[in-house]
Amino acid sequence: MASLKATVKAILDVDHNVFADKLTAKKDGTVEVKRVYFYRHGMTSEQWAQRVQTALDDAGCTSCKVVDHRDDWREWPKGSEFVAVISAA
Repeated sequence: MASLKATVKAILDVDHNVFADKLTAKKDGTVEVKRVYFYRHGMTSEQWAQRVQTALDDAGCTSCKVVDHRDDWREWPKGSEFVAVISAA
């Protein structure tokens, strides 16, 4: 059986609506999917999390659920990012 990170990576590599910049496996068993931004262009972390969940649902991953999301904003010149936290249900 593939790890949660490998499963999520395989799904997001195929989906053309989600452009994840970084996937990180955490010690608690969750996976963080990050999208770096300079301008938000009207997007929120909630919209990002919904886009990730839709990609997981469309791929048929019933055990993958977005359990949290956040906007990690940092002052320029550091990069800001939207984060969706995925857990195996």
